[in-house]
Amino acid sequence: GQHKLKHGHHDHAPRIDATPLIQRDRPWESKISGTCSIFEDDGRFRMYYTAIHIGPLTSLEYWSSVTAYAESTDGITWVKPRVGTCTFEGSTDNNLIMNNKLAQGRGGDGINVFKDPGAPPDQLYKIIQAQSGKIYRVSGGYSADGLHFTFLDKPILDDYMSDTQNIVCFDPQKGK
Repeated sequence: GQHKLKHGHHDHAPRIDATPLIQRDRPWESKISGTCSIFEDDGRFRMYYTAIHIGPLTSLEYWSSVTAYAESTDGITWVKPRVGTCTFEGSTDNNLIMNNKLAQGRGGDGINVFKDPGAPPDQLYKIIQAQSGKIYRVSGGYSADGLHFTFLDKPILDDYMSDTQNIVCFDPQKGK
C-alpha cells in the first residue's frame, strides 16, 4: 500500500509558486536566463543573474549577456539597487555588475558568484564565467564588496567547453 509520510504533527507537502523571483522590468532585461547564484551573506540574500539585452539588428550589441544584481532580506521580495559599475546606454544608473566590455569580451554566460571566507578582504567575493562560440574557456574575477569586480587577465580553464551554469563554492572542510 501507499504510505503518507508525516513529520511530527505537520504535513510538509511541497508548494509551487509560479511567480518569478525577478521580473523583467529594466531596459537591459529583454530576457532573463534561468540560472543564477543566490547565497545568504550577513543577514541578506544576494542574487546574481544573467539578463540578455536584445537591441536593434544593426547594433554590434544586438544580443548581449549582462550580469545583474538583486538583494533581499527574506528571499522572496527582491530589490535591484543602483550599483553604478557598468554603463548601459550611457548611464550607470542600473543594477549591472558586468557587461561585455567589463568582462573583456568574454561574455556573461554560466556565471557563478560566491563568498570565499578564506580570501584576503579585497578578494572576498569570486566570480566565474563561461565563454563559448569560437573560443571555449572559463574565466574569473574577484571583488571586495561583491559588486565591483576585477577580472583576471588569464582564464582559469582554457580550451574548456562549459556553456551551462558553473558552480564553484568555498569548501569549509578543505578550507579553500
